[in-house]
Amino acid sequence: MKVLGLISSLNDPASRVRIIQYQDELRINKIELKPRFYTPEALAEPNKNDFRLNKISGINESRILRIRKIIKRLPLFYEQYRFNLIWQSRMILPYYTFFDKYITTPRVFDFD
Repeated sequence: MKVLGLISSLNDPASRVRIIQYQDELRINKIELKPRFYTPEALAEPNKNDFRLNKISGINESRILRIRKIIKRLPLFYEQYRFNLIWQSRMILPYYTFFDKYITTPRVFDFD
């Protein structure tokens, strides 16, 4: 069995306590746990480049910001298909996109 552990970083105490500490124990039981670092884009406001793209394309700055966030997540979308389970620490993926409905891999959320 292959498990994808979505964490924010190795230095984050929550990631170490919730997911990384179980890596050796799971390996003994023939469960492969791959920690995957993902830091969502914290920007809630469009940046200067979004305003420039608006002038060129005519697309609203907020929509450009959403598109940029989706593009940043594309490698993660692709990677999720190779695992049997996604173990997610906290709300690392704070929003859902069009692509999320196509990911059928079961998810386990670990919240406080």
